[in-house]
Amino acid sequence: MFLLCIRGTLNDKTPETARETHNATAGNPQVVAAAQALGDLSHKVFVPTTPESAEFLILDIWKDPSGIEKFFSDENVRLGAPVALEQVL
Repeated sequence: MFLLCIRGTLNDKTPETARETHNATAGNPQVVAAAQALGDLSHKVFVPTTPESAEFLILDIWKDPSGIEKFFSDENVRLGAPVALEQVL
């Protein structure tokens, strides 16, 4: 198993709009199904609880690193990331 960690800053200014953006992009059922088909076993998102902080953390567990590479090389996945993420640290 492989752990993928993504830490960064959200584009959205409130936790609620961040949740809506996540659910429209990475949380979209078709995207979830594609990730799971490639070996994504778990997707955990940690977002701030106050508007003062825009930092977030994503932890995914994958079966195989080739699934991670294939998933994130998909053009549709790459186009969705800038919508949700201002900066990846």
